[in-house]
Amino acid sequence: MTADVDDYLDWIARLQAKSAAPATVSGRIVTALGIAREARAVLRDKIPPHQVPVEQLEIVRDFARRHHVSGPSQPRHRAATPSEIHTLIRAAQERRGEIRMELIIPFAIATALRRSEICRITWADFDPVTSTLLVRRRKHPKNPTDQRVPLSPAALAILRELGPGHPASRIFPY
Repeated sequence: MTADVDDYLDWIARLQAKSAAPATVSGRIVTALGIAREARAVLRDKIPPHQVPVEQLEIVRDFARRHHVSGPSQPRHRAATPSEIHTLIRAAQERRGEIRMELIIPFAIATALRRSEICRITWADFDPVTSTLLVRRRKHPKNPTDQRVPLSPAALAILRELGPGHPASRIFPY
């Protein structure tokens, strides 16, 4: 037995009662719709199509959009406070081990690089003359790309503290 549209609208109301944001509601509807479409295709020989609620979910999706119950996520603009950064670095210094997080954290902040990008760079990628760093396979929506990134004085100071290493070795070998 399939649920009817009213059941789905009740489901959305329960999500809203839990303070679900429009993006959360949208995500749940899209996920349910995707599962229903896939189930209809995969189980077409075992379950009659009318028992898989694709059309009902499409009606609910359209209703939720029209009434602004679902929608895109809102951009977030939050940066760590200096106090939070200081606390992170202090904790990294206290737990100092093989991984030098007390250097990776400020380097990440100074360069806006991802962890995977930071841990992939080699000394050969660093050009001290131009104060730039070649970041290989930089994350990109469609395809990874190499990019030369200018380094701030803070990032340069961290690299100088680590000292020049063998060109083939990674700067942060973790």
